[in-house]
Amino acid sequence: MKNSISQEKRSINCSIIFITLFGLLGSIGFGIIFSPFPIYDPSKHSFQFITCGLMAPAFFSFYKFRTIRAQLLLFAAFVLIHTVSYGKPFQVSWLIRDIFFISSVAISVKLYFLFLKKYSKLPFFIRSFALVFFYSLLNIIAGLLVYLINAKAGFLPIDGFFFFARYGVLIGLGVGLGIDLYFMFEQNLFKLFKIKFE
Repeated sequence: MKNSISQEKRSINCSIIFITLFGLLGSIGFGIIFSPFPIYDPSKHSFQFITCGLMAPAFFSFYKFRTIRAQLLLFAAFVLIHTVSYGKPFQVSWLIRDIFFISSVAISVKLYFLFLKKYSKLPFFIRSFALVFFYSLLNIIAGLLVYLINAKAGFLPIDGFFFFARYGVLIGLGVGLGIDLYFMFEQNLFKLFKIKFE
């Protein structure tokens, strides 16, 4: 009995790692191909390909395998890490920005997760466009709200909408395709690493 529980936990933990890794690599791949700026520079907006590319599949795996409490703790951990990682004195405007943008990732992935449960027979890769839609829309809304609250300069300029939509499309598609690629080869990966498939 204990051995069975241990095997199940190992299987779940490996799935979480694989989902997160494949989603992250998908986002990084799209960033390298399509971003005009280096994605490994934390001072650039293109660093989102790494930060959001990590958060999105991590949220997906937690929605699939972990409790609501664990999901909330993951959200809080991402906000905390994101806010203190700048190495500068704390500013409320940064916290507001991080909460809105991380929420846009978490909510869009949740909607995508629920979408997949309802339309589970959709072909791999095609269904990734649902994440593109959800994340692009919520990234634009988060950008608009952050601009209204922090900039206090009126409505978000039209090029701002395109800016947030572009990152939403590229990161959403990269993460979605990466996760689908994992599910396509899930059993093969488990056999390769000699992990019991649950």
